[in-house]
Amino acid sequence: MASWDYSQDDLISGLKSVGLKQDDTVLIYVSFGLLGHLKYGYNSNSISQIILNSFETVLGKNSTILVPTYTYSFCNNEKYEVEKTPSTIGAFTEFFRKQNGVIRSRDPIFSVAGRGPKVSYLLSNLPYTCFGKDCVYDRLTKIGGKICMMGLGLHWATFRHYIEESVGISARYSKKFSGIIVENGEESHEVWDYFVRKLDDNCYPDGRRLEKKACELGYCKTTIVGRGKISQIDCKKFLDLGTEMLKEDPWFTVKGSSY
Repeated sequence: MASWDYSQDDLISGLKSVGLKQDDTVLIYVSFGLLGHLKYGYNSNSISQIILNSFETVLGKNSTILVPTYTYSFCNNEKYEVEKTPSTIGAFTEFFRKQNGVIRSRDPIFSVAGRGPKVSYLLSNLPYTCFGKDCVYDRLTKIGGKICMMGLGLHWATFRHYIEESVGISARYSKKFSGIIVENGEESHEVWDYFVRKLDDNCYPDGRRLEKKACELGYCKTTIVGRGKISQIDCKKFLDLGTEMLKEDPWFTVKGSSY
């Protein structure tokens, strides 16, 4: 019996089967532990390298890959150093952040790192908003970007908060966070806007209904790899579907109204 659950070939086949192709621009969310044991994946670095190699094999050299590298720095009253502050959301994200040619956004809460021909447009000169107009997710949508979930369900994609802010749901509100950002050795004091959730129990985030709807309509394509799954959705389809559902039911992406 094999001592592993999936291989690099399985990853490549899975990425192709959900619709990723050469020259795509993709925001990827990875939790490799949920896929089981990877063949030749001896530690987090080797696993991360195999996963990155798999994406690069499928997407090609002219693709743009984005990875969330969130720090929540301003939420924790901490200084955010663009080149140094570690990502707090998993080994793969920190591995990718340190790769040659990768640049990172200045967002002191929800930073995104990326590499490829479109990364400068996507991550440079952003407005001081995490999920508002002209944010990373807005730009990604406008250029036909995709989202790929590896090991995680679509309901984990923070892209959903961009949809919620564009609609203006009542379960969340804009809150200002301020602090120091350091980039290229220079410090600046900035104030960023984050569309946070209200602390009421019925406002607790829950994107599972939106994920289910996206899968039922065929917008979110999914395949099994190892013990978990890989899925992919076009950003514009995700935005349009989320907007439609939230206009019908403003509580569609949260726990729900108790009255």
